[in-house]
Amino acid sequence: MKLRSVSLCFVFPILLASAFRAVGQDFGADGYFLALPAWQVLDEKVAREFASSRNILSEGMRLRFRPNVHFGSGLSFSAEYEINETAASSSMVSGFRTDLGHRQITPLRWVVASRSCARVEHFIDRLSIRWNTDQGSVVVGRQRISWGTGRIWNPTDLFNPINPADYGKIEKDGVDALSAKANFGSFTDLQFVVNAGEHGRNINAGGRFRTNTSGFDFSILGGSFDRRTVVGGDIAGSVFEAGIRAEAMAVIRNPSGVRFVKWIAGADYQFSPEFYALVEYHFNGEGADDPSSYDFSRLVTGRIINLGRAYAAVAATYMLHPLVSLAFAATGNLGDASAFTHLSATWSAHEDLQVTGGIMYTFGKPGGEYTLYPKALYVRGEWYF
Repeated sequence: MKLRSVSLCFVFPILLASAFRAVGQDFGADGYFLALPAWQVLDEKVAREFASSRNILSEGMRLRFRPNVHFGSGLSFSAEYEINETAASSSMVSGFRTDLGHRQITPLRWVVASRSCARVEHFIDRLSIRWNTDQGSVVVGRQRISWGTGRIWNPTDLFNPINPADYGKIEKDGVDALSAKANFGSFTDLQFVVNAGEHGRNINAGGRFRTNTSGFDFSILGGSFDRRTVVGGDIAGSVFEAGIRAEAMAVIRNPSGVRFVKWIAGADYQFSPEFYALVEYHFNGEGADDPSSYDFSRLVTGRIINLGRAYAAVAATYMLHPLVSLAFAATGNLGDASAFTHLSATWSAHEDLQVTGGIMYTFGKPGGEYTLYPKALYVRGEWYF
């Protein structure tokens, strides 16, 4: 690894911050450092297929820097720059890498050093200009677009949904887009988004209208995504102090001729100041009934986050102490009888420091979706500055 290549990773954000400070009077910056050592145990079939050891030790480190500058009159600029490093006892572990080429014109990602079992890279995950007014806002650049109401799954999030089995993920990846929102009053707005994909060849465009009535938030959306015509909507509110939510998305025109529907329904309840729980069901019409028809290539590239058709999840958190909380989640593929459970404990060691220890255990019939995920024991440290 060349010293000058590593140095550039740290010099770049300093130069970026200096440039922002020079052109704007209202400059700010924050970020975090994350460390994630883990022990993973691969499924025997997966280990044999990739000629890998079943037991893998890995460690990942992530430094994320978030500068921003406000120019006045509602105009602002923000960026999120990240350096990450992954090393493991096997090349099977990919660490923090993602593949969002279908949602970004260019990856803005540079590899500093790469070996068979180690990698250091840096990239720009957000880079946008925002203009806010009382009537709405316009955002241009790499940004976060978040649609939907689900807690575990978001079928109407057509830009950057997160796989619920990814215990190392914190934020959604940025997409290259022009987003314009018009406000029509309290809790009512209309948003249009145009997203350019790899090299600007694949253009996605859609709109979402959101409002509130009788204590319920709901929205409707439609557009063209991945050359498919899509319509959908979501609703969220409360009944007898329990939160309820649902969302659905339907592909009504598809170049391949395949039409399908995805939807979720869920509820949550705060039983006490310390105890919170939720349940959610997901129907994935894009998935396959037969595990032999699973499309693993699209799962690996992030174009889909689930392989089967029917899923259920339960989750709960309990505050054991003002500084210590416990969390439990279980997610199952009801079609192939595979599932994973996730148990973790988080200690707020300092105002800006959190330490989490967790176990993810997968089980089910051979060939099941979650059976192929590794079992994992990990520690995650997060320091915010």
